[in-house]
Amino acid sequence: HCNIAFHSVFCTKAGEWKLMGFELASEPNDPAGLIQTQGPSVIPEKYQSPEVSKKMWPVIEKSPHCIDSWMMACLIFELFNGPFSQLSDLQKTQKIPKNLLPQYKKLLTSAANARISSSELLTSAFFSNPFIETSVFIDTITVRDAQEKENFFKKLDQLIEGFPTDYIKYKILPALINALDYGSANARVLAPLLKIGTQLTSEEYNKYVTPSVVKWFQSPDPQMRVNLLQNLPCFAQHL
Repeated sequence: HCNIAFHSVFCTKAGEWKLMGFELASEPNDPAGLIQTQGPSVIPEKYQSPEVSKKMWPVIEKSPHCIDSWMMACLIFELFNGPFSQLSDLQKTQKIPKNLLPQYKKLLTSAANARISSSELLTSAFFSNPFIETSVFIDTITVRDAQEKENFFKKLDQLIEGFPTDYIKYKILPALINALDYGSANARVLAPLLKIGTQLTSEEYNKYVTPSVVKWFQSPDPQMRVNLLQNLPCFAQHL
């Protein structure tokens, strides 16, 4: 990618961070690639890994993740500390979460081949929490088996209580509606889904939920219709 920094991150309506800025993406072993031909001039100096600033292309070819890993560390630093101006600033780790610090340091190791990759970064305890686990499950719900979904839906009400409102409304709710519409979820998901729907404005509810509620009433599944009737107070005013 070679362009991992705040200027390459945008935030969705749900509050999710997405990566953009793929203009510099190239094969590290391509001698005609943008990084090898213009690397030090197109990457801001403060974000350049030692290999880029010294034009150590053979080292980069052997450890192609090293550039992005270094820049990921810079992004983490700025996330918790604000902008930095010089390389030595990256060693000021007081504000980096303790359960993320070991991986942060490994992203900045001087030896390119010892620098961990982004996928290894995700093994940090920092990313092991109900919010991340729920998000991953929602993104992969279509490939989960029936028992996994059953267990997930049972505890969904409790899981989302402390989640940001926009994330619940614009990430979890659409995913649950889609799963129920296309058979990736069963009637058990109705209660938490309709509970989330109470946080919507009338306009949002009529746009995102009402069309599906009408379809669900036509379902041949008797449990679906029973659950709908049990939760009627949640949506009756919108019909």
